[in-house]
Amino acid sequence: MKKPAKARAGRPVGSMKKPLVNLGTRLKSIRLAQGLSQSEIIRRSKLAGPYVSRVENGLTIPSVRILEQFADAFGIELYQIFYDGPNPTKVLAAEKACEERIRQLRAEQHERLRRIYAVGLRLQVETQNFWRLVQAETGIMPDTKGLGPAVLKRLRHRARVAKGTP
Repeated sequence: MKKPAKARAGRPVGSMKKPLVNLGTRLKSIRLAQGLSQSEIIRRSKLAGPYVSRVENGLTIPSVRILEQFADAFGIELYQIFYDGPNPTKVLAAEKACEERIRQLRAEQHERLRRIYAVGLRLQVETQNFWRLVQAETGIMPDTKGLGPAVLKRLRHRARVAKGTP
């Protein structure tokens, strides 16, 4: 039993699934939109006549090199064979601007987080200093884990009162 032939660039399609972009139809529509005949494309691209016909009829899948020859014959960029829209360089420029803005926002966010962390470190040092003061004044170091802000406030107040500061 013979295995089915794999489709390769420049070879017959055979039993392949239908491609998302029919290159032959796309190339033919570009040619007709420019008002060119097949013989003119053959002359410009230096491809064989039957080969151009087979590509346009979807019987052969052209390689990238062949597609470049078609693009040169049409006087267009290679991407325009696959993409019929605005110039992707404009799209890429807009995407690049978005990426730059994201970098700026990340830098701003990083700076904000750095400031918050610095404040947190200062508070931690102040809290440690406070508990050292409490320990020095009372001789005991209370366990503050799980204490709410109201309880801590009362403890601080008691420490100030014990020290003699209102």
